[in-house]
Amino acid sequence: MGLKVYLAFAPGFGDPRAPGQGERVIFVREGFEFWAFVLTLPWLILKRAWFGVLVYVVSFSALQVILALVSTPPLATILISLTVSLLAGLEASHLVQVSLRYRGYIHVASVVAPNLAEAELKFFRDYQPRIAAPRQTVDTSVLGLFPERSGRA
Repeated sequence: MGLKVYLAFAPGFGDPRAPGQGERVIFVREGFEFWAFVLTLPWLILKRAWFGVLVYVVSFSALQVILALVSTPPLATILISLTVSLLAGLEASHLVQVSLRYRGYIHVASVVAPNLAEAELKFFRDYQPRIAAPRQTVDTSVLGLFPERSGRA
C-alpha cells in the first residue's frame, strides 16, 4: 500500500514516553481523508476538531445561502458542494492539527510508517525529546550593516 506520514502530538508538558503519558499522544495522518470527504461534519465532530466544525458550518451555510439567492442550477449547486467536500477531505488533517494546537498539544515528531500501529511502535521506540538550542545573546548597542564596536575605521 505504501508509507504514510503520521504527526505525533503530545500535551505541551512532560515527556510523552513517561508512564501514563503515552495514552495522551495523538497521531494525525497526513494526506487526503476519504471519510472527511464523504461525511465531513460527522468526521470533524468525531475527531473533535471544533475549529473545523465551526469553519465548515459557517462557510457551507453561507455558500448555500448565496447559491439560493443567485438561483444557481441544481447541477452547479451539486458540483460546488462536491468541491467543498473535496476541499474538506484535503484539509481535514490540517483542521485536526489546528484543533490539537488550540487544546495545548504540540507537534513532537513525524513518523513514516505503513499504518498507525507501526507508527505508534516506531514513535515510542525511537522518540528522543528535542533539546532547545542555547540562546545566543545579540548585541543591540551596535547598528548598521557592518557593525564595528569602536566606531569608524
